[in-house]
Amino acid sequence: MYQKDHSPHEAPSETLDENGNRVKNPNRITVNQHVIPQAHLKEWLKDDNLLTIHRKQGGAPIERSPKSAFVVARLWDQQAEQGMIKSTEDNYLKQIDGFRKNGSIERSPIVTEYFVMLAARAYCVAKERPLYDSIMEPPPCIPSQAQLEKDEVEQVNDTVRIFNGTGDPHATARMIVGMALTQFFIRGRELLKDTAWVPFTTMGEKFILPDSNVALYEQGFPALPVSPELVILDEKLLAKLQKAGRLTPEYLNKRFLESSVRYYVSPK
Repeated sequence: MYQKDHSPHEAPSETLDENGNRVKNPNRITVNQHVIPQAHLKEWLKDDNLLTIHRKQGGAPIERSPKSAFVVARLWDQQAEQGMIKSTEDNYLKQIDGFRKNGSIERSPIVTEYFVMLAARAYCVAKERPLYDSIMEPPPCIPSQAQLEKDEVEQVNDTVRIFNGTGDPHATARMIVGMALTQFFIRGRELLKDTAWVPFTTMGEKFILPDSNVALYEQGFPALPVSPELVILDEKLLAKLQKAGRLTPEYLNKRFLESSVRYYVSPK
């Protein structure tokens, strides 16, 4: 799902150890990158530890494990994957764990960052991989793939990054996507900075999980399915829906389905 939507990625480098044995991916580069985090997907697991995924246009459902669902292959760089993306996921999970213990969201801006990051990833995945040859004069010395990977890993937590990959279209493409993620994230976090997240639970109809929340983000509808039984949404949106008589699982699922691009995950 999604992997075949993009031009082939560059496989991580290989090297030889002291005994002459081939070592694949010595820098432990993340190849399979999840558009929706595995921890989030696991909320929709069935008893057989698989997800039931439906095509929006209909047809037989697809069964996938969270590990192999909504995955792209090395679309953005390691700095985005291991730095900004990982910290956003980890911070969100702490807020959800806290909510389940205490019954409230302690820090709404962290949930906002996660909601925006999901939209940023879905937005970038919908685009083609920007893998184009440069029209600029190539530099006199182009770093090797191994050196570029070393730089990429070493700068994961750096605020300012030095890019030496001019002349390497794969490295440049990953950097461009990483920059697009960052730009979307910074802008969205500012636009939604006043969002205060509150829960809405149901004991009846369960919530679906769309493959994209970009439409929800763009339409000013900050609502996030956390699990089949729980949605968190902006308190102003909750009040608005309540006043209009639309604060129901049916209406929220309708909006989630409209936001999905090709797939959605159904509850067990």
